[in-house]
Amino acid sequence: MTLRTLFGGTVIACACVLASCSSNDVPKPMGDASLAASDGAVLDSGTDAGNVTHFPDGSLLIGDATVLGCGGSSIAAAPRTANVLLVIDESGSMLDKPSGFTTDKWAALKSALGGALTAAQDSVAFGLELFPYPFDPKKPIASTCSTNCCEMPAAPGINVPVAPGAANVSKIVALLNASAPGGGTPTAMALQRAYDYFETGAGAALKGDKYVLLATDGGPNCNAQLSCAATSCTTNLDGDCTLTGGGNCCDAMFGGSIAKSRCLDDTATEAAITKLGGKHIQTFVVGIPGSEIYKTSLDSFAQAGGELSPTGTTKYFAVSAAGGVAGLSTVLDAITKNLITTCRLQLGTVPPNPDQLNLFLDGKLVKQSGANGWMLDRTMSPPTIVVLGTTCTTLETKGASSVRVLYGCPTVQ
Repeated sequence: MTLRTLFGGTVIACACVLASCSSNDVPKPMGDASLAASDGAVLDSGTDAGNVTHFPDGSLLIGDATVLGCGGSSIAAAPRTANVLLVIDESGSMLDKPSGFTTDKWAALKSALGGALTAAQDSVAFGLELFPYPFDPKKPIASTCSTNCCEMPAAPGINVPVAPGAANVSKIVALLNASAPGGGTPTAMALQRAYDYFETGAGAALKGDKYVLLATDGGPNCNAQLSCAATSCTTNLDGDCTLTGGGNCCDAMFGGSIAKSRCLDDTATEAAITKLGGKHIQTFVVGIPGSEIYKTSLDSFAQAGGELSPTGTTKYFAVSAAGGVAGLSTVLDAITKNLITTCRLQLGTVPPNPDQLNLFLDGKLVKQSGANGWMLDRTMSPPTIVVLGTTCTTLETKGASSVRVLYGCPTVQ
């Protein structure tokens, strides 16, 4: 049975030795060419048939028991649950149809999200927060609103709470299908609601890792306390200002608080993402076509969120208009698949000394140091082993018949 099969719901037992060893007892593999690996590659430890590993001192690793002079005990390790709150822009501009799209952005987002969520529903728990969203769902915000452009529902304001399984994904899809874009872009307010949900609301009881996936097609606004020049007015930046002579559509004289609420609210938005990060809640930032003018802000948001795009010229996950709906689906699939990882193994108990852990995959020692080694995430309790680089890729794609964490000997770097 491969590790991937085991992760389908069965806890993985990791042999962990709970007595201490001296530095002379650090397990070192038998010599061959693979010992030259210096960046965390899996080291060949001379595994015989029957999953028996020989070390230079004659000690063995057999099944779930160790004979390393360190005693013998075991704890459980399993991948952590991923809880994702989708914070989705439902502003009026989502009704636009970019070049390269066969539908408007809202229809494209619904289609792409439906596929990505369904594919991941057995491994990731999802929830939904739309912004803006009317106080009364029976009185939707008009696409060309004048008075209620920035409405958000009464706190906690989470449309569909985070929960696992197909039933919850069906609720999310149903609400998306029942909603229609309209209004401004109260991003900072929506992110503050996400923070409240995870920290003091029902989301505080969720077990596992917590994430926000922010998908937006424009710059954040809806802060009537701001004043700004035309260069920071989203109406001007979006090319929607109809004033002659290059006027400022966010100037108070052209509409009071409603016009001022169109000032770019990037500072408060980044602060909200940073606040989430301070509670170990990372944020994926997805820029839908139409958001390109706000690249600098979105890059800053992604940097604050801690989840950077591995490709392209942006730090955020940019969706190209040329890619159409398929491009949006690709981005969302990549993010959700990244959350379904066998490379985060939470220990069942807190080890007395985190510097005396050693990781074995299929009986082979994985050095901790280097881009392809592993790290210990001590922000979690119990801590989590995070497998890195090509070692992680191999683990995810090929699986492993055994995973063992030995405790009691200094970590091999």
